Amino acid sequence: MKSAESNKDLRNDYRITLKGSIALSIIIAVIFFKLDISSTGELDVRPLDRVELEIDDVQITRVIETPPAPMPPRPPAQVPDDQLIDDEFISFDEFLNTDNLPAPPPSEPDDDLNDEPFFAVEFMPEMQGGQAALYQHLEYPANERRAGIEGTVWLQFVVDVNGNVTNPEVLRSSGYSGLDSAALDAIRKVSFSPGIQQGRAVPVQMTQPVRFVLR
Repeated sequence: MKSAESNKDLRNDYRITLKGSIALSIIIAVIFFKLDISSTGELDVRPLDRVELEIDDVQITRVIETPPAPMPPRPPAQVPDDQLIDDEFISFDEFLNTDNLPAPPPSEPDDDLNDEPFFAVEFMPEMQGGQAALYQHLEYPANERRAGIEGTVWLQFVVDVNGNVTNPEVLRSSGYSGLDSAALDAIRKVSFSPGIQQGRAVPVQMTQPVRFVLR
């Protein structure tokens, strides 16, 4: 809106200036022809007749360029009706036949499998002889037996790639050192089948409760 008003003011100023310039030019011309220099060399100035000027308003037109018309879209290529699309027969059995596909490359062994123990693997270690083998090696401490003390010890250990128990420790004590020590001695004497991950034996961290119950 502000730009339109500015353009309108400019057009009005242009018209006024143009009219004034034309009027000034006519007045100067009339003065020149009214001056008469006498033979004595004196300048004879005659009074000017009244001159009336009529100046029509000058119309300012703007030329608006019309953008060229867009090019018409290219017509699609015509395909003859008698042309057959299925000239060449494609057998999908060739694409679905997997008998001739090359075998996948063997997976490279992961050197990190034996570094850190796993918490879960494809085949978890199993105690040889079951839980009965553990309690066959468990000896009830004499002091706790005489005192009628019972309890449960939670152990944590690692079964290595050979199925041996390594790094056994008490995860949660029974509250009696005699029961804790007896549980650690028993778990060291059992063996496991090693854990298997990606077809290889790997170390696995496990937990085992050991219960002391008087009968």
